[in-house]
Amino acid sequence: MFGRIASGLVHDLSNPVMNIGNSCKLLFRMFDDAEYRQTFKRIAEHEVGQMVRILDDLRDLGPKPLDTRPVDVNEMLRSLADSMRAGAVESHIVITTAFAPDPVVITGDAFALTRVCRNLMTNAMQAIRDAGEVTLRTRT
Repeated sequence: MFGRIASGLVHDLSNPVMNIGNSCKLLFRMFDDAEYRQTFKRIAEHEVGQMVRILDDLRDLGPKPLDTRPVDVNEMLRSLADSMRAGAVESHIVITTAFAPDPVVITGDAFALTRVCRNLMTNAMQAIRDAGEVTLRTRT
């Protein structure tokens, strides 16, 4: 049982840690770009929040009950794409977005939905051998 918990923990924490690490690499190259510094700040805060939630779940020996509320899927995916873009660049992958013009709002747990979408994006990026593209698309 401990092995399964450890494996799940490593899996869930590795993506936010890699996103922060990849963003740090770009930050050193783009430090003079004020817009990228703001993007980096937003990515780092988001990813650290994700790691804190994962660790809280582990401390409580299980996931917290879902915190369902309205979630704007466009904004959730925009934030996720931003956080994963640096790692994609390192792998010669382009992340594009094609969002519905109006907000796409569903009721759900933003943390859990982000976790699922992050895993799907990671799988898509790993399936691309060389250069490629991953597109996030929403519609009503």
